[in-house]
Amino acid sequence: MACPGRRAEAGGLLTSVGSTNFDKRSFRLNGEATLKIFDQAFTGAQTAVFEADLALSHRVSFAEWQPRPARERLGEWLASIIGTQF
Repeated sequence: MACPGRRAEAGGLLTSVGSTNFDKRSFRLNGEATLKIFDQAFTGAQTAVFEADLALSHRVSFAEWQPRPARERLGEWLASIIGTQF
């Protein structure tokens, strides 16, 4: 199951999944949603999915990230301009 956005787990019992940013502006202006599930089995399954994804990831240092191609930098810049319009 893929879920874009935010995911949090608390105490092995609560899973919170949603798109909400945890800041005043997001709570006041953005139409976002968060679902909270109080279930130990569901939380355990979600934690296992996260840990499996984490095992496939690798840390990228600033020094490794900085020399990325100009095309990638341009795409990031354009996305930042467009993102401010929504």
